[in-house]
Amino acid sequence: MREELLDCKGDASTCEMSLRGRPPEGTPVASERHVSLPALFLASFKDCSISRRKVDGTSSATQFSRKFMHDTVESEGALSDEEVEELAALIEAELEAQQQNAALVVRSRTPTPPLGFQGLSPRDPPPELLPPDLTRRGGLYIAPSRVPIESGPSAGSTLQQPGLFTSVAIPAGGFICMYTGHFFPTESFESLPDARRDALSRYAVEVEDHEITAAPPLDGTGSVDFAIHTAAAANEPSKSNEANAFIEASVIEVGNEGGEVRFYLVICMFACRPLSAGTEILWNYGEGYEPQRELAGYKAGSACSDQEVDGLRRPSLHGRVAAILEDGSRSADALFEIEQDSSGESSSDDEEWVPVKRRRGR
Repeated sequence: MREELLDCKGDASTCEMSLRGRPPEGTPVASERHVSLPALFLASFKDCSISRRKVDGTSSATQFSRKFMHDTVESEGALSDEEVEELAALIEAELEAQQQNAALVVRSRTPTPPLGFQGLSPRDPPPELLPPDLTRRGGLYIAPSRVPIESGPSAGSTLQQPGLFTSVAIPAGGFICMYTGHFFPTESFESLPDARRDALSRYAVEVEDHEITAAPPLDGTGSVDFAIHTAAAANEPSKSNEANAFIEASVIEVGNEGGEVRFYLVICMFACRPLSAGTEILWNYGEGYEPQRELAGYKAGSACSDQEVDGLRRPSLHGRVAAILEDGSRSADALFEIEQDSSGESSSDDEEWVPVKRRRGR
């Protein structure tokens, strides 16, 4: 590996050797071939950082992606187009997160704050990005919401609560993050003690097609740790505005080299239109949240239209799910294993997405 492509912690040959290493046996897979490549990449990536220089007019991030895929393909065989796309999405997300974090370190040491973030003045400090995590894309951050209050005594001000933002552009259909937390069969959730159910309901979402409710855990003050359960920080748009994101669920089929197949429900947030750097990510919680809106005294803006959502091509989540299973640290709160007949015609290449909404009130 050419030294100008990577700044490694230690000898550059260490990175090259780790990239050429073969994945361990029993690694969870998203298809029958080359299935541990995302996990292999992420393991290698932990020991390397990306240089911001360009080589022959090409960014080091692109060079690194090509180098990894070239070295791996040499030892593993040709990749299908879908597998290349799957791996590239993970690589780009990790590169994006590392480059953004590196940029913030540089900016914090200079007297001139960054420009280009909507709503930030030149005197504002750069946002503190959330650390890299397999359950979300890079470049996200939590900051005070800019959703305007349009009626009542506080009209003209903004929500006095956290919001979810992106520091990088996200294309329409782009993956933003997973909705994480405790997963309950909806019937079990409804049977929880009233006080606990009502507290969890503030951030709970329902997947009606699978009768599953997911809710991030609360601390002693009733708050959610948004650095871990990031999607819960996303607010609704104000009445005169519209959502720029939506949440859906899908069942991802994951097999391993031993031939065992398992099925995992994932709940994910996607952009329904292109988002520029500095945009607050907003989604409409659904009609079931209307009682809570009435209690809070506000009206929400419209959801992403069916026409917008239906026309989008969502990125494959197979590689990300396989990497989460391999890593293990987020598998319990990001993936919900369900029973499903694997003898049917469904394929691991097919991801059927269904709507997700905030939990309906009783």
